[in-house]
Amino acid sequence: MRKLWHFSFKILLVTTLGISTSGAMASATLPTCDALKNTYLGQNGWIFEDWEMQDSFSLTAVKEYKQLQESLRSRGVQLVALPIPSRPYAYIDMVDRKVYPNLKFSKDIYKRSWINMIDLAKQSGINIVDIRSILENFGTSKRGEKFFYNGDHHWTTSGAQAAAQAVSQYILNFSSKNKIPISYGEKSLIETAGKDYSGSFNYHYIVSCKAKLENLKTYSITIKSSEDSLLGDDIPDIGIFGDSFGLTEPDNNFAEYLEYYTHAKVVNFSTEGGGFFGAMLGYLAVPSINKNLPKFIVVPAQGWLQNDPFLYKETIATLNLCEKKIEGSGRQVSTPSSNSWVQINYGGFANTAYSVVNLKFDKENSKFTIKFNLKDGSSVKRDVERYFPANYKGSRTDYYIPIPENSNTLSVDIQNKDEKSLSKTIDIQLCKV
Repeated sequence: MRKLWHFSFKILLVTTLGISTSGAMASATLPTCDALKNTYLGQNGWIFEDWEMQDSFSLTAVKEYKQLQESLRSRGVQLVALPIPSRPYAYIDMVDRKVYPNLKFSKDIYKRSWINMIDLAKQSGINIVDIRSILENFGTSKRGEKFFYNGDHHWTTSGAQAAAQAVSQYILNFSSKNKIPISYGEKSLIETAGKDYSGSFNYHYIVSCKAKLENLKTYSITIKSSEDSLLGDDIPDIGIFGDSFGLTEPDNNFAEYLEYYTHAKVVNFSTEGGGFFGAMLGYLAVPSINKNLPKFIVVPAQGWLQNDPFLYKETIATLNLCEKKIEGSGRQVSTPSSNSWVQINYGGFANTAYSVVNLKFDKENSKFTIKFNLKDGSSVKRDVERYFPANYKGSRTDYYIPIPENSNTLSVDIQNKDEKSLSKTIDIQLCKV
């Protein structure tokens, strides 16, 4: 039988972080080839790609983030962000800069940007877990792993474990302080060898340089629980709505470790390639999930917090599921063929706060453009996309798109950009938030 718990929980990280290997002997760097572009090769088989090298960033969408956090909190849900620093921040010293004189990544600039982002988030009341110091002091785990793979941009099993410990400590302390009941069940872990995986960066190197590399060593973590669901229900305590760091190759173990260290019931909705919002937008659009949200939503996502105000507003709109329909605004149109447009005329309607267009495709449609034509002659256009892997079970039919604030919209244009869509009709409804 499960029981409720409240206590301050502190997890010791030293058992998994191991010892520093700063004095270890470095092995040779991989040989380069002419076909390898935008890539930096380092010692011990480390491979970096150009897209990882942004070192300057900031948090600008504080107001919008707070609006989303408060909207979820009003539903009894706590949003917890887990931004994940980049591999270069910890391991770029593996690269000989004399070989790559144009490499501009600065660890000092990255660290300042990161600290400023975290400080601003905390000062603004954003629930955020900072794992930068864990990454800095990680060394080598007892498995012989670094925090990240050397040939793939994701964390290792040991990296996922350390991050899960930090998030678990945050959630358990938060639930104790705010008297949020968390179900408790005895958990055990089974660790076995994972399947063969080359690593995305290793694969690019193999293909470009016609080389052979050993597969990455991976692990599979399985969790076992002897407890039934709390009070016989199936609503989890914690939901993971992350990008590929929540659910990906070669390491799928973050959710298992989070459940193990919290002893709570965890469900994983993470989506490869989804960024900070991909999983939330798709799964919040599923009514059965929307109406039974977990007490904590954890979002592990690579990089810094999202700064696009539209995405925050779209997520809030999706959370509300068009519960306040604007009377007489329903329409149905034929889904345009690929790359064609359809227009819905409304004759102008005031937007005192912001309204929402709910699009409901009769069949899956993963990509379209929506354009709002305003009374002043201007227009606002947004590209919407939900191309995700087969294991993604979020909605690809229901979308909730915010109308530009304080505007007077005359018509809405929709361009279908999903070449594989079998949709024939779109039901369109205007909603108030």
